[in-house]
Amino acid sequence: LDLRQCSVWGDAAAAVAEFAALAPALRGLQKLDLSQWPAPSVGGSPALPDLSPCTALTSLVFHYAPSAADSPVAPHQVDFLSMVTPLVQLQRLEVEKTPWVNPLVAVVLQHMLPQLRCILMGNCGRVSNVVPGGPGQQQQQQQQGQEEMAGLVEEREVVSRLKRLLRPSLLLIVFGDYGWVCG
Repeated sequence: LDLRQCSVWGDAAAAVAEFAALAPALRGLQKLDLSQWPAPSVGGSPALPDLSPCTALTSLVFHYAPSAADSPVAPHQVDFLSMVTPLVQLQRLEVEKTPWVNPLVAVVLQHMLPQLRCILMGNCGRVSNVVPGGPGQQQQQQQQGQEEMAGLVEEREVVSRLKRLLRPSLLLIVFGDYGWVCG
C-alpha cells in the first residue's frame, strides 16, 4: 500500500486520525509506504502513525515531510522506535528525510525486530559531532566546506564502527545529499 503525500491530511494529529481510519485494511498488509508524513502543528504533539494493526508488515518505507525538519516539536528517535515496535515481522526498513532519526537506531532495531534484514537511511540525522552551519561570507563558506568534509569523514568512520555492532545478517545502508556514507 502506497500512501503518498500524507501531509495533505493536515498536521501530524490529523494524519494520525486519517491513518487510524485505515486500520481494518492494514491487518494483513505486507508492504507499506508512508511518504511525506506531516510535522505536528506548533502546539501539537509529535504524533507518528500507530502501526500496531500492521503485524504482518515485512517492508516499511517512512519519509518525513521536508518542512518538518525545522519543526520545534518534531518527534524524537524514541518516538520512531515506539512506532515500529509492533512490527515483529519487519524485514526491510527504509527511512528518509527524517532528521531526528540517525543510524544509531539500528543497534536498537536489531534487538527489537528479529526478522529485520535491511535498513536504508537517506538524508536522516548524522551520528558525528560535526554539524555544518548556515551559509556565510566566502571565507566562512570555505571553512564550512572543510568542516563539512571533516564531518563526512567522521560520519563514515562512526557508521563503519556502528556496523560492527550489528548482527552479520543485518545490512545498514546510509546515504544523503552529501553522498554515500556507508553501504
